[in-house]
Amino acid sequence: MSFFKNLFNKPQNEPIHSYADFWQWFQANEIGFAKLVRKGSDPAVLEEHFFNPLSEKLGELKDGFYYLTGMCDDDTVELVFTPDGVSKILFL
Repeated sequence: MSFFKNLFNKPQNEPIHSYADFWQWFQANEIGFAKLVRKGSDPAVLEEHFFNPLSEKLGELKDGFYYLTGMCDDDTVELVFTPDGVSKILFL
């Protein structure tokens, strides 16, 4: 369990007051988040250690953010934000 305690570089309880604060917090935690997604963690682990902290921090800014994550390819972890909870794949 110490892996998860050391996963994040910045305390989770620092308040978010602006989008800049959010992105600073996210950048401090992105490596840990990416490791969870990249290794294909159990959905319960992803929820507890990625989605819950992400939701909490976004909620400090505003309600109504929806998001999903996954591997875009073997090297790229993707985080998609959508305002209405609908994700569409567009082929151009």
